Amino acid sequence: MSQLCLWNNGAPKIVRQNQRVPVPGGKMDIGSRPYPELDLYWYKETTVALGRFQTKGNLVYSKEGDTVTATQEPSYKTPQQIGQALKQDAKRLRDDIMDGGLKFTPDGENYYVVQTDKDSRDNIGNEITYMNDSGDPSIQWRMQSEDPAADDPNPELTMAEFKDMSLAVRALVKACYTRLAQIEGLISLTVVGAKDDAAAVQALLDIDLEAGWPEKYQAEGGR
Repeated sequence: MSQLCLWNNGAPKIVRQNQRVPVPGGKMDIGSRPYPELDLYWYKETTVALGRFQTKGNLVYSKEGDTVTATQEPSYKTPQQIGQALKQDAKRLRDDIMDGGLKFTPDGENYYVVQTDKDSRDNIGNEITYMNDSGDPSIQWRMQSEDPAADDPNPELTMAEFKDMSLAVRALVKACYTRLAQIEGLISLTVVGAKDDAAAVQALLDIDLEAGWPEKYQAEGGR
């Protein structure tokens, strides 16, 4: 997509146009005259694919024969913007692992999947309170068996076994929040501690958000 341009006192004037290519600001503005030796030339604009943390940068000019190409180069967003996006990614990782379930065995032989979403965690806490108040020695708790052939999705748990299950869930939640705090702290220190924006951006992109979390429960084989 080219347009024939004629320079006039350093500003381009369109004299023939096949198809107007939108440019930043909605108008033709390519700065000072890049090639004074060309009075009449074909002008093209190209763009490069932007990454998630990139935005449109400066136009960079190149010349081949009587064609001048202006390429919209990518530029990184600010460290503050990238850091904020990475923190949101870390929160999503926390929720995915924290709410994704936990493998638990009350007897060392039979393994079950405990639901660990917020509602399930609240129900476990409420049931602990009830058992303490009522003195009930055991409870049937609905869980998913890891053995597809098992016919008991509601094992009866003693008070001690149910408390062990509750503690395992709380440990998972604590580990997830601890790792989130570590990542958020690292991101904040990176943003304010780098010598310049370029160094900060590179350091942020080098952070491994996937590392350091509790192992995520997987249905195929479990934790």
